[in-house]
Amino acid sequence: MSLVTRVLATLVVSVLATTSFLAGSARAAGAEATKAADYIVSTFKPGTAAPYGEVGSAADSLLALAATDDPKYAADIDGIVAFLKKNAKAYVAPKASGAAGAAKLALVAAAVDADATDFGGVDLVTTVKAGIGANGAFGAWPGPFASGMAMVALVRNGQPVPEQMVDYLLTYAEPRAGGAGGGFACTTYPFDAKTGCPAADPDSTA
Repeated sequence: MSLVTRVLATLVVSVLATTSFLAGSARAAGAEATKAADYIVSTFKPGTAAPYGEVGSAADSLLALAATDDPKYAADIDGIVAFLKKNAKAYVAPKASGAAGAAKLALVAAAVDADATDFGGVDLVTTVKAGIGANGAFGAWPGPFASGMAMVALVRNGQPVPEQMVDYLLTYAEPRAGGAGGGFACTTYPFDAKTGCPAADPDSTA
């Protein structure tokens, strides 16, 4: 893996991490964004044990609402934050979502300017770092999605991305040849046509 390739990959992660929420805010005035956010709010069930759904879905809802940058959702966001903090310890337990769950909650913490080192009594940053293997793989189910989420979570919370994480992520990339290639798949390269990941795909690449 060349130094230039690693540097470029790290820069891409940094740019995506620092601009993703800003981009969401820039689109907030659109009717489509508000309509989508309103639909999310309509699915909430106040007064129940899980008013915002299960923890992972609640985190996704918060990220979507926060991206609108619309104060009308402030109360909903506050409610979700309280719900997530209450359930954080159980959610990031090794037998639950583990390090991947910690990465998702770390993104939530960054979105609402909360302290990711003390989110509901959980140090999410330390938990994310503990989920990084010696070879750079992340979490119990390694792959482009898990690695990408963890890397963005680290950067959004002011943490450096270990070089081995970049190296590991790039093992899923198809080498570029001319104007082709460069995508990622759910298995490492070279891709096996006999598996469920015969080629690079949009989900893994995104």
